[in-house]
Formats: sequence, structure tokens, C-alpha cells
Amino acid sequence: MAANLAFPQSEKVTDRSHELRINSNGSGPFTWQGGLYYFDEKNPVMTFFRRYMTDTAFTNIYTYDYTSKTRSKAAFAQIGYQIVPGLELQGGIRYTEDKRSQAGY
Repeated sequence: MAANLAFPQSEKVTDRSHELRINSNGSGPFTWQGGLYYFDEKNPVMTFFRRYMTDTAFTNIYTYDYTSKTRSKAAFAQIGYQIVPGLELQGGIRYTEDKRSQAGY
């Protein structure tokens, strides 16, 4: 009889994402915008490496239980200048800081 192996997984992801943006009204040759961004995610995971003997009887060979976390913060800015009607020069910058971790076994 061949072994039936499975890798069932259970996870419950929660996350938040926020962005605050401010920009010019677009009148005149200069336009600008800037803002802040925040992202936070937590993902607890329970995973089993199982061997099924029958349809309902199984043995857990190994259990993986860990939590992954992600946090991201950013600031950004963009400016534009209309050189002639229909042609605009734009430039921007963004700074992002990401932190990721995983704890468990």
C-alpha cells in the first residue's frame, strides 16, 4: 500500500495599509505632490506534513508553526514643470524602509 502524503496549511493573515497624499491644484506651470505610506501585516501559519493511512486516519510527520511579520514605511515626493503645452518634465523621489521577520519552528 502506497503512503498518501499531504501538506495542509492554515493561515490567518491580517494587514493594514494607509496612504496620506497631498498635491497641488494643477494651476500654473508647476505641479507637486507628496505623501506618506504605511503597511503592516501579520501572518500566523500552522502547517502539517501528514501521512494518511485511510481517508480519515493520519499521522503528523512534522508540524511547522511560525508567524511572519512585514512592516513597510515610505515617504515620497514628485514635482512637475510644464515646458510647453502638452509637454511636462517630471521628477520624483521615494524612500522606503521594510522590515520582515519570521519566528517559530
